[in-house]
Amino acid sequence: MNLSEAVAPAAPANRLNIIGVDRSHDTLRRIVGARAPCRILDVPAGEGVFCEFLRNRGWDVHAADIDPGNFKLRDVPFTRVNLNKALPFDDASFDAVSCINGLHRLLFPEVALREFSRILRPGGRLYVNVNNYSSVWKRLRFFATGSIDRMIETQECIQTIDDPEAHIRLPLMYPRLRAMLTRSGFTVLDVQPAAITPRDRMLVPLAMLVLGATRLLPKADGLGMQVADGNHRAVLAGGAYIFIDAIKSAAA
Repeated sequence: MNLSEAVAPAAPANRLNIIGVDRSHDTLRRIVGARAPCRILDVPAGEGVFCEFLRNRGWDVHAADIDPGNFKLRDVPFTRVNLNKALPFDDASFDAVSCINGLHRLLFPEVALREFSRILRPGGRLYVNVNNYSSVWKRLRFFATGSIDRMIETQECIQTIDDPEAHIRLPLMYPRLRAMLTRSGFTVLDVQPAAITPRDRMLVPLAMLVLGATRLLPKADGLGMQVADGNHRAVLAGGAYIFIDAIKSAAA
């Protein structure tokens, strides 16, 4: 697809809102905002909050989402896509991809990751922001209520279309996501917590106790590796989201 042919919907310019927790972008903005501008695909773009942030800093931004009704920017190219399927972009056509608060809304997140790898140039960066379903708070919540997140049970999504694939929420845990990233040709460079609250800080001692206990488990097998990822400090003692900075390997 010729990106110049994709245009944003002619929606009125209003104040843009994050689809998710207001502070979910805090780590994302701090880290990505300090990088040199390049050609980036933001998907799913939501209302265009992160697109606007990048555009104002000189990035060559292209937006994509399954739901064009939410997108509100006039001056950013927009393409309607379904991340469960192949993307309509050429190989190695982007320097970076940002996927914010979206992978847990997919039936097939690994399809999206493989497509991100395909459309990225070798050495391109993938910036993922995703709900943290393995924090010590979520574990306590599950222990007490049998539920990780009310939004998962109710499948509440802010969408303007009826497509069932736009109304999905699944508990995507970091160990599985890390494995999918590796299989898709990415190397994880950094994992950081996002949207940390005073409650999360109060639970840090408990998180460290759990972390210490897991060091008694074997590390030579697959279970040990999963435990290490699941109890990564940014995950276990983190906030409502985690930010992942990954790079596409030259061989991918």
